[in-house]
Amino acid sequence: MTTKGKILVVEDEALVAQHIEEQLEDCGYKVTSQVSYGELVSDEVKYHDPDLVLMDIMLKGEINGIEAARQLKSFSDVPVIFLTAYGDRSMFEKAKQTNPYGFLTKPFRPQELYAAIELAIIKNKEDVEHEIENKVSTENMGKRQERSEKALSRKKSTLARMNHELRTPLNVIIGFGSLLQTESEHSLTEQQKHYLKSITTAGFKLTDVVTGILELAEIEGGTIPVSIENLDVVPLIENLIKEMRPLAEK
Repeated sequence: MTTKGKILVVEDEALVAQHIEEQLEDCGYKVTSQVSYGELVSDEVKYHDPDLVLMDIMLKGEINGIEAARQLKSFSDVPVIFLTAYGDRSMFEKAKQTNPYGFLTKPFRPQELYAAIELAIIKNKEDVEHEIENKVSTENMGKRQERSEKALSRKKSTLARMNHELRTPLNVIIGFGSLLQTESEHSLTEQQKHYLKSITTAGFKLTDVVTGILELAEIEGGTIPVSIENLDVVPLIENLIKEMRPLAEK
């Protein structure tokens, strides 16, 4: 016979516990066991793995229902519904701290018991699924962060090699270009001087590009602080047009 779920009944009065078990069985639930001592609750939950615990606050032994529920929280997400025949406000506040899934005041009707159990099991299922989703999301976020850090590290390593491999020949080009301009100034034609100047200028610009790429990588890695400032782009555009116009006219 299929049951709606397994329930552990924790009640210090045997007759009340038996009555609750009969009500639960009439509703289609299976009672795993009846417990009257708070000290036994954790072991019963570990052994039977119930879907819900009906927990009387006042129990036999040294541990009451509130403390037993608090112990359950340390290893299990099983939902707990407290049963009580008392209207003690301070006791209610202490019980709330264990985040129970409901309270039932004795005596209660079968309909009230059934409704409380159904709501608690549904709510607990949603809570567990939400917790799993959050855990998976956190793990995925950690993996994405790890992949991002590895990719950034590879990028910085590649850029460092590029910096070395590009700067060395660029420095040679700029150096010899400047040397030729200085040492051979009187023996060069105007066109040759123009070519040398273009070579050294292009070398400096390419060096700036390499520097900019490296700085951008460091900004992405968070090693360079970034501040937002207003920038007048008109002079930049005008300078760009001035440089590109001769090429466009050709």
